[in-house]
Amino acid sequence: MKRLSITMLAVMAATINALACTNLIVGKNASTDGSVMISYSADSYGMFGYLYHSPAGTHEKGELIDIYDWDDGTYHGQIAQVAQTYNVIGNMNEFQVSIGETTFGGREELVDRNGIIDYGSLIYITLQRSRTAREAIRVMTDLVQEYGYASSGESFSIADPNEAWIMEMIGKGIRGPHGGAILNRDGKLRKLTLNADGMLSGTVYGDLHPSGRFGVFSTNIILPGLHTHAGDRMEVYDTASDLTVADFDRNLMVNLPHVARADAFETFPCFSADGKSVYYCVADTVSVPRDVKDLRYDLVRADFDTADGRISEQVDTVWSGQLNNASACHPKASPDGRWLMFTVASYGTFPINHNESTLNLIDLQTGEVRALDEIKGDKSDTYHSWSSNSRWFVFASKRGDGHYGKPYFCHIDENGNTTKPFVLPQESSIFYDYNLKSFNLPDLGRESTGMTVKDARRMFKSENEPFAQAY
Repeated sequence: MKRLSITMLAVMAATINALACTNLIVGKNASTDGSVMISYSADSYGMFGYLYHSPAGTHEKGELIDIYDWDDGTYHGQIAQVAQTYNVIGNMNEFQVSIGETTFGGREELVDRNGIIDYGSLIYITLQRSRTAREAIRVMTDLVQEYGYASSGESFSIADPNEAWIMEMIGKGIRGPHGGAILNRDGKLRKLTLNADGMLSGTVYGDLHPSGRFGVFSTNIILPGLHTHAGDRMEVYDTASDLTVADFDRNLMVNLPHVARADAFETFPCFSADGKSVYYCVADTVSVPRDVKDLRYDLVRADFDTADGRISEQVDTVWSGQLNNASACHPKASPDGRWLMFTVASYGTFPINHNESTLNLIDLQTGEVRALDEIKGDKSDTYHSWSSNSRWFVFASKRGDGHYGKPYFCHIDENGNTTKPFVLPQESSIFYDYNLKSFNLPDLGRESTGMTVKDARRMFKSENEPFAQAY
């Protein structure tokens, strides 16, 4: 029996003491005259008495800007100038776009030491390039994606005359200097760098091939945002996402242009039970966060070549987001090859924060699709996993308190009939009433991961195996 598992070894972010600032934000519905208000107080000794002015201007193609750290003046490098910049005084520009910040810090290893854009430069460059708050969010995320973010964690307050946003940002070094993906294949542990030139990021969502030779993954630039109206707490979305295949035998990343298109978001890949197909979710790109509610993902299938790890260019639509006026995510095939389970939300790609999220089931023999309404809770249901005999599945649900995900188990018979789900039992009957942690991405397997805490510590200190681009 082959034993295969893969684990992402991460250095988790923790809050540290920092010189935090204070922002006050008032939305249109909270002010007596319908104004949007924002204030910014730099609660740090020596951070007073400055009023910057950057006049509007036009610029030649190929012009560069020198970037110096706003805090200590360190020279970071150069970035390209845009053709038109706007007039900025202090933290507001001529279109009344305003940006403030408050530092929450984080672990030092999360700071991108090779990044060029620090948080202060990001604010003032963005003010020179944005006419609305939403455009400012796009400019900020595009800048750090292209040039790297050279500061610790910041919470940015971004406003214009019509709306206000809070955007939190921290460096990409989530895994820290020794991070990697640990692969357990037949008892042998390897720490892998599943990244190569041309990829958007390291691997994010994925699945392992039944043979153990391949893994299919998405690479994503992921951003969170907070809703400002009641009922919705947080939105998480991709500004870019592609697919890639890892060949564990040859230490290669198989990156193909037809699943890394600039005009599409591709994500949430998984293999079929026989390993001959890849299912994944894809949507036409939209401007985010502005048009995130128009984001509808289709569920599609493509053939998979087990000789060289290629995903076919020929794609079949299994479930249409546009026709169903909804969005698919997180497909998982049952090991017996009979079923494909996926989550449906009204829009977007991060269902755990969508109360309407519902598990759906496809009969791969007949093509019938049905929503599992009989097990739906009052909050989101998603992040499911099958048992090895395809008679059980576990999923994360926020039913009940609406804040924390809990693992629910459900039986399914050979005809697709389900039983009432039950939450993972705990020693104390009031455990979940006082638990302040989420159980997300539950996974079922025949046996343990085969890795102890001691093994994880040893692998954390070991050298990573590099992967190269195949083509």
